[in-house]
Amino acid sequence: MTHTLESTLLHLARTRLVKDHPGQIDACLEVLTDEDIWWRPNDQANAAGNLVPHLSGSNRYYLAQLIGGPDIGPDRYAAFADRGGCSKTQLTS
Repeated sequence: MTHTLESTLLHLARTRLVKDHPGQIDACLEVLTDEDIWWRPNDQANAAGNLVPHLSGSNRYYLAQLIGGPDIGPDRYAAFADRGGCSKTQLTS
């Protein structure tokens, strides 16, 4: 099978979005407590708990909307509005 530039780029993007990123996020969350996940140094900063749904939404946007076509209508600001209330298990499920 001959690999084209397009097929190679698609394979690399799929690997990063489906395998690498989730594994990296899981590894980071594994060392944090539920309290650590929602800690922020100040009100202008984001907690790790805000970044997880943001990254998930970003992956969905790239995979579904940019590649698949339909508008998924993400609320990109909602991920940063949360101030806690869910556990590490809830974030990753």
